[in-house]
Amino acid sequence: MKSLTTGAPVCHNALTMKVHTKTYGRRYAFQFLYSRDVALLHQFPQNLKRELEEFDALYPSITERVEERRKGVLSFGKGLISDLVEHFAHISELLRPLCKKDNFESLGEVEKKLLMMGGVELLYRPEVPRAISINEYINLAKEFGSETTPALVNGILDNLAKGRTRL
Repeated sequence: MKSLTTGAPVCHNALTMKVHTKTYGRRYAFQFLYSRDVALLHQFPQNLKRELEEFDALYPSITERVEERRKGVLSFGKGLISDLVEHFAHISELLRPLCKKDNFESLGEVEKKLLMMGGVELLYRPEVPRAISINEYINLAKEFGSETTPALVNGILDNLAKGRTRL
């Protein structure tokens, strides 16, 4: 069944609705973080609220297609952002040794932000099954990254989830 207003598929299953809410929440968080220096936000966490308000004012269309679940999308997305800002140093420290082939600092912004977000979700969001979380970041990598980004994200997040230190 499709929405009469947007033409987008409508789901009536509560589990599907929850998954889509988290999917859009991840997209919201990625789009916010892509244009921000997370290290600076980590140093000055008091600026996060203002930055989020400015972002919401400039980019209201991000959640336009999912207006009926806007609150859930924003809650999940902002939670991911907040967790990443809080745990930035720890996540960065864990990801560096997993980038055997690629130096973490030399990765593109898309790759770094997706890996950091995925790391936060895997380590600090136990309510989300690991396989689903990794798959969501692979999908974001396909959409926003280069041809090699999905494989990189898959390998590193899988190793992080399994507690490995090297690929």
